[in-house]
Amino acid sequence: SKTEVKTAEGTWSFKSYDKASETINGADAHFVGTWEFTPAPTYKATHEFV
Repeated sequence: SKTEVKTAEGTWSFKSYDKASETINGADAHFVGTWEFTPAPTYKATHEFV
């Protein structure tokens, strides 16, 4: 499944963890996730009054 978080500024997409597994041996395990940010499109609006 694909994990995405959308914000007003763009979308964060989860890519992967730094390792597939780790053996717990009396200590905490740490995994680092990698995310990619895609900016939302921006638009320039102009108004003209006549």
